[in-house]
Amino acid sequence: GTGVVLKPSERPHRPLQYSTRPELLRAHPLWMALADDEAGFNSFFQRLLRASCAIVEEGGGPEDIDWETVGRSLLEPIIDDVHRVASGEELRQTSSVWVHQKETAEALLPHLAEGEPSVILEQRDLKPENGGWRLDFERIYRDASEAIARRIGGASYIR
Repeated sequence: GTGVVLKPSERPHRPLQYSTRPELLRAHPLWMALADDEAGFNSFFQRLLRASCAIVEEGGGPEDIDWETVGRSLLEPIIDDVHRVASGEELRQTSSVWVHQKETAEALLPHLAEGEPSVILEQRDLKPENGGWRLDFERIYRDASEAIARRIGGASYIR
């Protein structure tokens, strides 16, 4: 779908956020909330806040929300992720982006990696398409996969 560039923070070195509105809710909230530190939970909350801002900026409000769909969009990917790890898979997400210039595509992965230090990003393909460039890449959530596996295995922890 068509995405949006979300406003940058006031800090000059923080990367811009690019997302499609449905992905703000569906894009694997589990790997953000799994961290055993405050940063992981803050990241999860920030995604929900960005989704709320997008809804309001597009003229929506609480009365316009299909709450059953929101609940499904939050829980379904978590259950899918746990099932995949329980089946022996590592959490991965394939992404594709079209840009005007090849240089932009080449600069994108390092830029995204700066904002996702716990995620491994691997380029799959870069090819010309419709007067621009199509970059296909994969996000590998190794830390989140291991954290889920530990929880499935019954590992205990004390806070």
